[in-house]
Amino acid sequence: MINILDFNIFFILLILLTITVLYRYYGLVIHKIQKKVNLKNSGMQFFTTELALIMFNVCFMLLLKINILKRLSFINFHMGLIFLIIGIIFAIMIAFLSYNLMKDGSHGKAYQKMVQKSPFFIFISLLLLVGFAEDLLFIGIIQNVLTTKIGWCAIIVYLFIFVFYHYFNVLIGAETKKEFLGMLPVRLIISLIISLSFHFTKTLIYGIIIHNLFDTLSFIGTYVAINNKKKESC
Repeated sequence: MINILDFNIFFILLILLTITVLYRYYGLVIHKIQKKVNLKNSGMQFFTTELALIMFNVCFMLLLKINILKRLSFINFHMGLIFLIIGIIFAIMIAFLSYNLMKDGSHGKAYQKMVQKSPFFIFISLLLLVGFAEDLLFIGIIQNVLTTKIGWCAIIVYLFIFVFYHYFNVLIGAETKKEFLGMLPVRLIISLIISLSFHFTKTLIYGIIIHNLFDTLSFIGTYVAINNKKKESC
């Protein structure tokens, strides 16, 4: 087992960035495997990807001797409830934004096709898995480790790594630069709320619930807009 805290901050940052890059390329390998078994652009692809990423995160948390159960406990409930309320308010706002973007035709075409093709598996993935797939890495590993070394400054570093990670979508063609920049404010709001919830409660669970709510309500807004557009075109 590795005690990452024995290293200096620069080596720790190098390790965390390496894990982030491995996480990204691990996801790409999963997508290549899914493509070979005809799971491309389907809800099942999304579902199995999230499960695979969760396993990746759990393995590295165990390797780094991070207490997963402790980081997923409902401690500091009153503070957590405040963040949940804030998260719900923003999630509803994002749902309306997603509805309007889809209605105007300015949402990602690939995501729209996936939603139309298999909405059930996407809904289940967003409701139950997506928060664990991302936040165990970005908050449970990256922010958690950095907090012990640099305190609240870990939030700033985490946000930079988070943006760096999502810019990979542009580099591999999953998003256009315009789509990336358009989604950046929303992603930063979500990630900041999740990050602050961990900073003040010392647990991941509230942030994961908030993350799942954001994505699930956004999906519902998108799905409703697609169906409304279908009805209008009939």
